[in-house]
Amino acid sequence: MSATKYPAAAVRANTDLAKETIGKVIAGFFKAKFDVEFNAADITKDLARPKSAEHGDFVLACHSFMRLLKPQAASIKEEFQFDVNPNNLANFVAEGLKTMPATQGLTINGATVIQTVATSGAFVNISFTPEFHAQLVWSTVLGDFVQPAKIPGMDTVMIEYSQPNTHKAFHVGHMRNAALGDSLVRLYEQAGHKVIAVNYFGDEGAHVAKCLWYLQKIYMPLAQKAAAEGKSYDPTDKTSVYPMKSIDDLESIPVPARAEWLGDLYTKAVDLLDISTYTSMPWPMVIAAKVIAKGPHPDPEAPANWHLCTVETDEAGSTATVVCGGTGYEVGDYVAYLPVGAKLTKKMGIIAPKDMRGVASSGVMLAESELGGSAGDDDDAAEPAEGATPAPAAKKGGSKKGASASAAAVAAKQIKLLDKSVAKAGVSLAELGRKDTVPEVKTVMEVFNALKKEAADVLIALEHGDAAQVALWRRTGQWSLDEFKSIYKWLDCRFDHDFTESEVSEPSRAVVAEWFAEGKLTKKDGAVIADLTPYNLGTCVLLKSDGAGLYATKDLALAKRKFEQYGVDKSIYVVDAAQSHHFEQVFKVLELCGYEQAKKCVHLPYGLVVLPSGRMSSRKGNVMLFSELRSTIEAVLNEKYNKTGTLTAESIRRVAVASIKYGMLNHDTAKDIVFEMDKWTNNTGNTGPYLMYAFARINSILVAREAYDGPKFDFVRALLGFAASTGIPFTAEDAKSFSNAESRFELSRFLEESDCGKAFAGAVDFNKYLTEPSERLVLLHMSRFWGVIEAALQSNNPSPVCDFGFGIAQAFSTWYESVRLTQVAPEALPTKVVFIKAVASMLERVLYVLGITSIERM
Repeated sequence: MSATKYPAAAVRANTDLAKETIGKVIAGFFKAKFDVEFNAADITKDLARPKSAEHGDFVLACHSFMRLLKPQAASIKEEFQFDVNPNNLANFVAEGLKTMPATQGLTINGATVIQTVATSGAFVNISFTPEFHAQLVWSTVLGDFVQPAKIPGMDTVMIEYSQPNTHKAFHVGHMRNAALGDSLVRLYEQAGHKVIAVNYFGDEGAHVAKCLWYLQKIYMPLAQKAAAEGKSYDPTDKTSVYPMKSIDDLESIPVPARAEWLGDLYTKAVDLLDISTYTSMPWPMVIAAKVIAKGPHPDPEAPANWHLCTVETDEAGSTATVVCGGTGYEVGDYVAYLPVGAKLTKKMGIIAPKDMRGVASSGVMLAESELGGSAGDDDDAAEPAEGATPAPAAKKGGSKKGASASAAAVAAKQIKLLDKSVAKAGVSLAELGRKDTVPEVKTVMEVFNALKKEAADVLIALEHGDAAQVALWRRTGQWSLDEFKSIYKWLDCRFDHDFTESEVSEPSRAVVAEWFAEGKLTKKDGAVIADLTPYNLGTCVLLKSDGAGLYATKDLALAKRKFEQYGVDKSIYVVDAAQSHHFEQVFKVLELCGYEQAKKCVHLPYGLVVLPSGRMSSRKGNVMLFSELRSTIEAVLNEKYNKTGTLTAESIRRVAVASIKYGMLNHDTAKDIVFEMDKWTNNTGNTGPYLMYAFARINSILVAREAYDGPKFDFVRALLGFAASTGIPFTAEDAKSFSNAESRFELSRFLEESDCGKAFAGAVDFNKYLTEPSERLVLLHMSRFWGVIEAALQSNNPSPVCDFGFGIAQAFSTWYESVRLTQVAPEALPTKVVFIKAVASMLERVLYVLGITSIERM
């Protein structure tokens, strides 16, 4: 067979053409034999890939033929002595295909491409010849089969991913977004799209203000004291600070440490600005109330668990009447009480007097379970106890036993009791739970509110353009941006453009004002909104009554810019699942404002990355920062694979990236994943290092070695033997000229540029020398390449590509173990070598699409 650069598009169409032809042929069988008209397209559609490749290229279930033949079953049996049932129909189709003339279209070089046809009950299994698949092999080795498609008129796609916040540290959890976005960029380009990869940095807002507040108000006094005392920074001491005389000395902080140092400041600021730091009962709106009376509800039809209570709500003896459905309290107890006018959660809303079967109930006695969330954690808190509002539902995943369920229900209604020795009516729970961190001369809320105001003042100063604060913001923010770009370089993540929140803040307000003036938006209570209630999406606030914008405001302006400035047809946002409702609102507003591209806006949510020990938390100190991740994973890989020092630092980096990216991608995007470093860095199993190892192993077969090194297969030695057998001059020096810097033999160039290579290609005979079942398995797997790419695009999920690559590596390994290349007959060698090269090229492309750069040896 001659070497041919089969165009990828033609090879991809071969399978569809074969299916179409088989459909037409089978329809012709039924017409000729039984004079029954079948739709050939329906038969083609029913041809499917069998679950196991050993069963052929296609399987056809013959049950579907019964629908048209059943009405004529009796006449067919009478005329042809043929029982109409699925098994007999399968045998009929199989015999027809076996005797089908080669002239009916399924041919290569005049010979049929159908190798075998077999039946299994009502199923027909069809296998094609190796030569049919050989078109894929040649197209991979010499052509463009695995290269990006070239299809005119494809959408321009913008993929926005990563989006870290400045002044926060980059950690292992950020890797999932980075890996997913980078792979999507490559997938869409593989499919023929023009892709613009962009980042959107969160460089302004409360998190920045908190970091800068902590730096100036808390850190700098400590740094100045350290400078005055002549202390130096101790990296092993978490309480150590960099000695500085003033804020101008920030440049003395080492460049590699700056970004994570800022992230540490932010984490400490969050801790200081959390009310739980100062009290064990972080509910300032909840007060202690003394139960001074408890009796049955006066309405005999009221629920049995309702009680009419009187509680004392302050030291002056003021009282309130409460109808309570909770349990576990008696007269004289101090309970957690939420008074009228207060609010604990968004769901609960502001407490107002409520008619409870003729009794005006004022305030709520709270159950222990209702105090699960801290102040501000509104969405995590439960509803009030039964009797005030409905009781909280039992959590899913608990015991299914009735007794356990009952116990959980009782616990949910247990009213929060306070220590009688310290409780006083009217005192907030926050004060009752004060910690030693609060100075005696101040209340919990005085300390907490003072710190909150300081941080809020920094935010206000930034928003009003205070020169000193803006300069500090820009200076420190650039540290984060520089570090992020260094990380992306290490990860091989590409970005064509960077956006920042700060650059769209002002324009976003102007855009909303413009749309409001055009009547596309409305006002409510002084705020500019998009009323999305007709679409079950609620209300989207775009400008608050004070003129301030929100996240949605900025995303709308950024989308407008994407569409108009970059000509984007499709826009993909890789953002965690928590933002799903936000993007539903943004996309609907864009659509209502006249942007057709909104229909092609896609939010790609993804699950969390957790450690084996559980969910990561900065406050708990179990977040793995990038610097730790990098140093640890490189150390692990060096220990596993580089004890002799043969792998370069660059090779270790690539394997590290493969471990991380593959581990992040080899899961359904919606599911949480556990980061398991030891498992992800193994070169066995479904891992990135395994695919890297598999490629390196395949590649090593075609290495141009300096000298023959024993019983292993030596490609150049075998090639020189081939040259000698054909009488074509070819030397070891000639072979060396076809090797790249890594000694990889450039087979494609050899086959096209050398007389020996052309003869080598001419000796390839797939039908004769590629007939092993294990080889067929590899070929069938490779034929799925573009189907897998399309499936991954359909779901915006690269995990099918991971499975595909793993399947190729496993199938090739099975072949390699069964076929000893050192024992292959010389005449079969060209076929085997071209086959090996095709596998290597496809696996290398799979790695690339996953964002992984292969290495020559491992």
